[in-house]
Amino acid sequence: MIWGCGVEQLPGEDACLELGERPVPDEDARTRHYQEKVRAAGAAPHRGEEDPKTLMFFTLGLVGWSLTMPQLHRMILGPGYSLEQLRPAISDAVRTLTTRPADPT
Repeated sequence: MIWGCGVEQLPGEDACLELGERPVPDEDARTRHYQEKVRAAGAAPHRGEEDPKTLMFFTLGLVGWSLTMPQLHRMILGPGYSLEQLRPAISDAVRTLTTRPADPT
């Protein structure tokens, strides 16, 4: 089972998208789980200007995109480019979100 969707499915299926705006199974518990992650993101060292909620949302997006869009992963990165190879780039991207220079304006 892919936990993000909460329904039995094969990797790459879009059962989550089919739920639309309807609640996902066990949504209250999942919301608490993600709020704990948001609190941890807020407590992590960073410049202090980032909203931990958006930082967590972007982080999950960066991680999840390669898992939910295997066709794009293959077409852009190549068929032999593994998730293990992509992991450092995802980490660098998330790090960049929290260490970018302040806007001079």
